[in-house]
Amino acid sequence: MDRIRAAAANLADWHDCSLRALGRSTRRTDALWSCEDGPGIIYLMAISLGTCDGGERQSAEMEAFANRRAGEQIVVADTWDTLGLHEKGFSPSPYGAINEWFWRPAGPIATTPAAPPGFLIEEVSDPAGLGDYERVSLRGFGSEERLGQLGPFGVHAVGILDDPRMRIFVGRVNGEPVTGAMAYVSDDVVGIYDVATPPEHRRRGYGEAITKAAIAAGQDVPAWLDPSDMALPMYRRIGFEPIGRYTAWLRPDAE
Repeated sequence: MDRIRAAAANLADWHDCSLRALGRSTRRTDALWSCEDGPGIIYLMAISLGTCDGGERQSAEMEAFANRRAGEQIVVADTWDTLGLHEKGFSPSPYGAINEWFWRPAGPIATTPAAPPGFLIEEVSDPAGLGDYERVSLRGFGSEERLGQLGPFGVHAVGILDDPRMRIFVGRVNGEPVTGAMAYVSDDVVGIYDVATPPEHRRRGYGEAITKAAIAAGQDVPAWLDPSDMALPMYRRIGFEPIGRYTAWLRPDAE
């Protein structure tokens, strides 16, 4: 399996589900996934697909996409760092330019230490649970002020619950949401997304437990994620190792 190709395709799957649920139109070819309208919020607007040696077509399609969205701010992922986007009006994104593909082979997950009293993980199946996930996610990433103005389901729309490949988990202590994670299950890999624990609930094992629940959603397939520096030791402990990196590039809107 081409692991980066599989991870990039899964990243595009997760974006496609998330943005279509928000009412956006998307487009996909063998070389590029793209969102064709609306602001990015937390999402990329284009992701190069295919293989590392497909740069000529990826570059042409990325340029065509940028032209279709002329004058707008866009953030795009150069999956193999081969497209030379710095020569086309892009600069490394201030929202996190250098990102790493971390991969975990399929296999048993080490037993999580006994959870603190009252801690339970549940899978989200309705809008109420999704609302709890969205709130704990925004708090965990420090985005309440910036994104809270979008209102309930302004980042994670209810429509994602209609896709059985999108799996969402919330960890609670005595009913209060304290951590959350998303998984998107493709045929050959499960992507782990938006693992978030607010500062007041960190260093208690909640993030590790919720990550393992998200991995288990993929059953017998490998998993990939893009870790934060803070959580990297935990992900390595679970079995994730780096397989490459990509750059997120930003092109500012027209002045």
